[in-house]
Amino acid sequence: MSIIATTADELFDKTLEELINFNVDLENISHEIINANLVLTDPTRNTMCDCKRKMPIRYAIGELLWYNSRNPSWQSIYPFSKFWKNISDNDATVNSNYGHCIHDKYDFDQWDYCKDLLSKYPDTRQAVMHIKEPRNLLWYPTKDCNCTLTLQWIVRNNKLDLIVNMRSNDIWLGLPYDVFNFTCMQIQMAMELSLEIGTYYHNVGSLHMYKKDYEKLYKE
Repeated sequence: MSIIATTADELFDKTLEELINFNVDLENISHEIINANLVLTDPTRNTMCDCKRKMPIRYAIGELLWYNSRNPSWQSIYPFSKFWKNISDNDATVNSNYGHCIHDKYDFDQWDYCKDLLSKYPDTRQAVMHIKEPRNLLWYPTKDCNCTLTLQWIVRNNKLDLIVNMRSNDIWLGLPYDVFNFTCMQIQMAMELSLEIGTYYHNVGSLHMYKKDYEKLYKE
């Protein structure tokens, strides 16, 4: 299912309207769309503040700066949210600091790689950043399995598009901040490459709403 919008506010309301048509009987989940394809045509309009989900800008900025710090410690983000402490496997770090995943997790800096590749070969289809590593979760379980799989960068007509692929996304707590953070990365990459900002694509295997959030939203 494809949902297209110009602003993040419009994208959220359209997505929510579609999502509530798909009822499921899963543990803690009331609604789910399989293979949701969200398209934001103006990534600069990336905050959800005038829709049914009023995202706290304070936390959005804190999370963005945390990613930019590349520090996976939950203590770094703790002043903005206690959530990350609760999903740390070792009571020290978490897996989902995307700045750490992009720059430091693997044996090369994926940001520099993709920027260099796009500079040399603007038509490339190989500018991909990997967030979630292959992992046997039966053998090595974790409380923080990355929701984001890959970021793919595409340059066409001097515009930089970003395609984000996710295995799972919660519309209430995850989607607003993921769209905000990844479009900020798209804007930054476009600036560094002296390109125009293209379209943002957000593809999700399971886009869902938890029962508690549905009840909160529609309690009246």
